[in-house]
Amino acid sequence: NQNELLEIQNKAFADCISLESLYIPSSVTSIEQDILVSSGIRSIEFEENTNLENFNLNMINNCYYLTSIKIPEGAKEIALRTTFTPLVTGMLSL
Repeated sequence: NQNELLEIQNKAFADCISLESLYIPSSVTSIEQDILVSSGIRSIEFEENTNLENFNLNMINNCYYLTSIKIPEGAKEIALRTTFTPLVTGMLSL
């Protein structure tokens, strides 16, 4: 479908303080790093049966309000290098 979102580019939502949640559809196959850097994001959820194979947590650098990430079961690789502090151990679910 030509209207499907396939990629989220670098810094797409950077500095969007009013952005609180993001739902990423299964059509997305690529997410560049720093898409949410320094935003007001609180929660991120991926649609079930995602086509995204690589999930890079650099996308959430400096997201100090983030409390929840629902990582898709289909994610094959998770890069854990990031610069945020409020995540509590065990909060990330696979």
